[in-house]
Amino acid sequence: MPNALWCTDFKGEFRLGDGRYCYPAMGSAVERAAEELLAWDTKGPRWTKAVQSCVDVFEGRVSPQEGREAFEAAAKEASVYLSPE
Repeated sequence: MPNALWCTDFKGEFRLGDGRYCYPAMGSAVERAAEELLAWDTKGPRWTKAVQSCVDVFEGRVSPQEGREAFEAAAKEASVYLSPE
């Protein structure tokens, strides 16, 4: 899909375990998502997949939605994901 990387794919924010809000708008914010991941203390298998997904989104190998799903899975694994409900 042309320009998919550069349009914002905002799917809403969620709170991290420390109370900060995360706004993972994959696409134009791939770098921001990667920066957030690198700041986490817990770096398990889903974290590794999420970091790779950021690279893959940037290089056009996966969709922004796939990157977002990997990011959320890593946040849940690291116990920093708080449900928006």
